[in-house]
Amino acid sequence: MSFAGHAELAAFLERLATERRLSPHTVSAYQRDLNALVGYCAREGVKSWAAVDAYVVRRFAAESHRRGLSARSVARRLSAVRTFLSFLVETGVAGGNPAVHVQAPRPSRRLPS
Repeated sequence: MSFAGHAELAAFLERLATERRLSPHTVSAYQRDLNALVGYCAREGVKSWAAVDAYVVRRFAAESHRRGLSARSVARRLSAVRTFLSFLVETGVAGGNPAVHVQAPRPSRRLPS
């Protein structure tokens, strides 16, 4: 099963690099996080960005955590997803951003040594 949505992802990454002028490392991190979302959607049978809802985003975050990502990394991943889905709303691809109400896991507090 394939996922149709690579053109929108490429347009978003291009916007980050040109209009927002983010560092190449930041753009690369967004790309890595969003490619993980694309892979998840393909595995789960989600066929388009319009079909991504809060339940899909929540399960994506849970799977990321189960696969060993720290709470901070899951939070960063969710931030990238929120920003991308907002871009899709701006461009008319999606009607709303389902990720705005998905909360990231609480990162553990580091105690001073």
